[in-house]
Amino acid sequence: MAIAARFDDVYEFFDGLAAVQIEDKCGYIDESGRIVVAMQFDDAVSFDSGLAAVQVDDKWGFINQRGVMVITPSFDEAETFSQGLAKVRVGEKWGFIDKQGKMKIEPMFDEVASFDNGTAWIRIGKRVGYINKVGKFVQ
Repeated sequence: MAIAARFDDVYEFFDGLAAVQIEDKCGYIDESGRIVVAMQFDDAVSFDSGLAAVQVDDKWGFINQRGVMVITPSFDEAETFSQGLAKVRVGEKWGFIDKQGKMKIEPMFDEVASFDNGTAWIRIGKRVGYINKVGKFVQ
């Protein structure tokens, strides 16, 4: 007996929700499989701490678990929050925002990793190192 797939793509559950894709739109389901945030986004990533990055018309912003846009789509790329900060790309450079959408560490890095244990790995040109949550180099 063949089982028909309901979604074109599915992601892991975080904060009780999982991003799903049907054709060219993304939304979110709860653990029972019920769509709780409508299929309306061009791309989406997992929730963390109640917020998820979503893409609308080539810009990324953040929604809450009810699907309300709480950080206006204004970034060229955005990823999941980690330790209260999310990495975002503006043009060719990466920086970090807080949960209110305020730029906490200005975009100046060529490459970044998410914060872990209070530091994030960064690269500027050929130089690499670690910064703390206020953008100061620590290593």
